[in-house]
Amino acid sequence: NDTNNPTVETPTPDVNEPESEVPSVDESFELKEGQVVYNNNGITITYLKQEEGLLGPKFNFYIVNNSEHTLWVSVTNVYIDGVQADLSGGGVSDIESGKKAYLEFTLWESDYEDFTNYPSEVEFDITIRDDWTCDLIDEVEDLILKVK
Repeated sequence: NDTNNPTVETPTPDVNEPESEVPSVDESFELKEGQVVYNNNGITITYLKQEEGLLGPKFNFYIVNNSEHTLWVSVTNVYIDGVQADLSGGGVSDIESGKKAYLEFTLWESDYEDFTNYPSEVEFDITIRDDWTCDLIDEVEDLILKVK
């Protein structure tokens, strides 16, 4: 047991820990166009692009469902420039096994007009559920998009 303790402490030098924290969360998790956000359980979600929508900036995702579930995919826990949003988000349901879908995630102007003319960053989670049972299949947390 005594030989295990020094071995555990040796591979985790303190010098490397601050270096791993140097890149900000924005740089670590900021999505790029064409980036695969999720690829697991036969489900693939890809971030496509940002567009200007009628109600505010809109982000497009492409979902491929090769799982045995009918999916409900939604954007949750939305924060615009660090402020929790009430209306902003998006979702798509009834994505049958073997099918594909587009998810549009919109930032509603009414969610950010009180503190900025135009948002610079949005943080959010993507929740993947079984559409019939509402059971959680998976969740992709702490995704960040820079608003153009």
